[in-house]
Amino acid sequence: MVTKLGEPCWKPERVAEVITNIAKMDTGRVHDFLATHAPVLQIKDERLNAEMSEESLHQSLWDGTRSHSLAVVFGDPGTGKSHLIHWLKLRCDQALVSGELKNICPVLVQRRTGSLKDALSQMVEQLPDRYHTYLQPIHQAIGNISQTTARMMMAQKLALELGVLWKERGRPALPYLLKDIAELCASKGTRDWLCRDGGIIDQNVRRLTAASTVDERATLPEFTPAEFRVPLRNRNDNTPAVRGLLDELEDSPELVAQVAGHFNTVLRDALNEMSGLGGSKLRDLFDQIRMELKKDGLTLALFVEDVSVMSSLDKELFHAVEPQSRVDLCPLVAVLGMTESARVRLADNEKQRITHLICVGRDSLGWTSQADGLARFTARYLNAVRLGAARTQQIAESRRQGQDVALSACADCPVRDSCHQRFGKVEFDGVAVGLFPLTPVAPRRLLDSLDEQRDGVRRNPRGFLDHLLRPLLKEQDLSEKEFPRSVVLPIRPSSPHDWSVFESRYCGAYSPPQRARLKLLAHAWVEADSLEALARALTPLLEPLGLPSLPLDPMTGGKVPPKSKPVAAPVPVPTPVAPPPPVAPPPATEPREFRDLRANVDAWMAGPEAPFQKDATAKDLLFKFLRASLPRDEVHGLPPEEFDRLLGDRGRIQIEGQTSSAAVGPPFYIRFPRGQETADLILALGRFQYIGKGSWEFENAEHYKRVVSRWLRRNGDSVMRSFHPESLELLPPLRTAVQILCLAAVLRRREKLPSAPEELVREVLAPWESLPVGLSPSGSWKKLLDTVRADHAEVRRMLLIELNVPQGTTGGITFINPLPILQEARAWMDEPRVSTLPPAYFERFWKPRYEILERASHFANLDQALEPERAAVRGALNAARARLADAGFPVQELGEALRLYCGQLRGLLDSLKKNKVPVPDPEFDPVSKEYANPDPWARALERTVDVLEQQGVAAWLVFDPAALQRAVEALERAARYVSKVEKEIAHAEAPLVAQGDPDELARALLATLAEIAGMNTVDVEAEE
Repeated sequence: MVTKLGEPCWKPERVAEVITNIAKMDTGRVHDFLATHAPVLQIKDERLNAEMSEESLHQSLWDGTRSHSLAVVFGDPGTGKSHLIHWLKLRCDQALVSGELKNICPVLVQRRTGSLKDALSQMVEQLPDRYHTYLQPIHQAIGNISQTTARMMMAQKLALELGVLWKERGRPALPYLLKDIAELCASKGTRDWLCRDGGIIDQNVRRLTAASTVDERATLPEFTPAEFRVPLRNRNDNTPAVRGLLDELEDSPELVAQVAGHFNTVLRDALNEMSGLGGSKLRDLFDQIRMELKKDGLTLALFVEDVSVMSSLDKELFHAVEPQSRVDLCPLVAVLGMTESARVRLADNEKQRITHLICVGRDSLGWTSQADGLARFTARYLNAVRLGAARTQQIAESRRQGQDVALSACADCPVRDSCHQRFGKVEFDGVAVGLFPLTPVAPRRLLDSLDEQRDGVRRNPRGFLDHLLRPLLKEQDLSEKEFPRSVVLPIRPSSPHDWSVFESRYCGAYSPPQRARLKLLAHAWVEADSLEALARALTPLLEPLGLPSLPLDPMTGGKVPPKSKPVAAPVPVPTPVAPPPPVAPPPATEPREFRDLRANVDAWMAGPEAPFQKDATAKDLLFKFLRASLPRDEVHGLPPEEFDRLLGDRGRIQIEGQTSSAAVGPPFYIRFPRGQETADLILALGRFQYIGKGSWEFENAEHYKRVVSRWLRRNGDSVMRSFHPESLELLPPLRTAVQILCLAAVLRRREKLPSAPEELVREVLAPWESLPVGLSPSGSWKKLLDTVRADHAEVRRMLLIELNVPQGTTGGITFINPLPILQEARAWMDEPRVSTLPPAYFERFWKPRYEILERASHFANLDQALEPERAAVRGALNAARARLADAGFPVQELGEALRLYCGQLRGLLDSLKKNKVPVPDPEFDPVSKEYANPDPWARALERTVDVLEQQGVAAWLVFDPAALQRAVEALERAARYVSKVEKEIAHAEAPLVAQGDPDELARALLATLAEIAGMNTVDVEAEE
């Protein structure tokens, strides 16, 4: 029992039990979850575009109109996805107890340690005993082996994937120099190096068997070129083939990068095989369990807090629970939690199978929309920490009945009234919960000060609990009068306004450690608008926290110092604030420009309809401020060029009540509403511009700097988000652009794209210097090729702009993020297609950003677009076939027929040459020697026959019709030449025909020709 205000009113073990970074769902801990659970507010079904409550979501999952529900709950880490999923599980349990639901088998997979081993263990523990036989062998496969053995097994799986399974999985052939790449995982020296502690194999194996964090599970640890810098001690104990490969790698950084890329290509498959759940095994396992549950008349309810706990099997889990039409499977309600980045990785056809696409917003707990939202969140945890488990059970029961916190640990506290008066309280339906050792404003101000530049620190519920509330409730700090200690909090250093003045005036009796504690209290525990008010606000907290009192009527040299000027509430700023530099005395009068600005602002604030006269000055100040200060780097996916286009002039600034007309240009505006916050910002910027002459060197500049900093902190993110298209994802345009460039690259190369990452990116982004070739003179394929030719450079430029990773402020594109290119290009290689964007991408202010992709509809149906080309190719081939048939050759094998045709043609040429019967032809003579090697033309005919028999578009994209065209032209040219020779012979026969019977003369001519042929033979033999 607490006897004195300032003593801890909780037990240390309760802090560890209640404040955890995962929801408390063990059987003995559910009461803590319910006692601290704050209702999730921002729940939105993206499919229905409708806001939902926790209860309405539960009812929707169990509405009975479908036998299979698949809900994906997504949002940024720490926004409350886990709490919502756990609440849905508890609501299901309650419905089973009350009879609202029947014949349900609920299974919850928590994040806990984050390993696949732990996830499977949870499933084993919750299913009835007779189902354990399905999971136990797989559980044993990864659970009963040592870490060292597991690494060796992983190396074996990688060797199989890089060796015999490489071709079986349909991967392109490896380069000749990498034919022994699998041996790197089998040869002792390199295998031991790759399986070392801390290596990439070790890190991935730990995902299966050991604990991991949420951030670690976001992606798999991937191989890098550094992984293949094998030290000398591991180089000798290898096979000759591996030693040769290591020599090649040492001389070629490009080859090392290829090796790393190939290892990453097979990594996920190797992990799946390692787990025993590769391929379709996980889905088969779920199907077997569901078939048994069907026999028992049960429905499976699966709640997975975070799909990343399934390691490399996250996609396999999704496929295992997606809706199926099989009647032999029991009904299934699956709720899967995933981060926004994981949801984006889902393919379009996978997203279509989701029945409930649930977004949990950043303000899911009402911290922004409700003034006391964070204080209420804090009070729930403080109350649960103070209460024992038995009394927390009472709160849990009241929460199950739909009530809120019905019991306060403060009720019987002898110092309650004084504590609530000094430190504040929060009421839940009349039940008061004290905020000691915090205050109503402390949670918000501390959260705003969290330093997100530090690893793992985020301003979200998880960050608040982990990095603020838990360390602040360390009992020893209060008992030893060291509370609060800023060194245990990952917050940005910040000083209240005029702190040095405050210290000199009020803190003469304070030691340095006490001053540090008081400084933190002044920064976060209270709000005040002057130094005197700050001292008065701090005074009630000092005695309970063991700090000396403050002289509320301080004396300096026997005189009462003048009151300090009002200052803004202390606001944390992104960087430490240095002591203010010496300021020159202010001028006697303010500059005219500032007086005019202030007069306009005062008139604007005089009434709700008052206009803002001469608004150009204010808009210019706001424009320059936004251009220089908006947090561009913190907003993903906004290219610098797009920022510059949209915020290109002050016309993009709109002030409520402005008198100037709307500016021309893109319909994009940053709107400043009428209010004190906007007025304060404009005047602070005006002081900077006109009084400080472009600097903060003027009286009370720190106060106005904080006004600007506070506006930026509160509004910067929302302003930056307004640059993005509303309710549109950023990935689809990138996907379409990559698909168009992949199509262009294949048409340019007339071969498949390379699989090595660097080569693949290089080919996709390569400029197109030559024009695509097609045989069809018109129609959809001609139109498609013309569009590729016309749009290629702009599509390439658009993609480079979107993927640009800016370096400094000089502009230009030096580095890009290649991952979207690799991801989408690999998907395109499996299924060549071009996605059409919805019309919404070509509307409003973002239309110029994506308008080059508007003609992507020309590529939407590649198979249909190819029809004119197929007809033209078929026509050209038939022309070649007819020409050969007319010449008397069998056309079953066109390539061979062409070779025979060219052989006889060469015989004719030789005959004419030997007999000195020239038949000159300016078209045929320059290329006559090409007919000595007809193989390229013959192969073109054979390739064309093969392509015409293929289904789909893949074979047509790599088919080069130019070779066929050259073969047909060669045949036509030869035919014209033979016709000319025949005419020459006929002309030579004409005088003979006039002298007698044509038939007799013809026979004589033939005999003469035969004699000539015989002479040719004799001549040849003589020459030999």
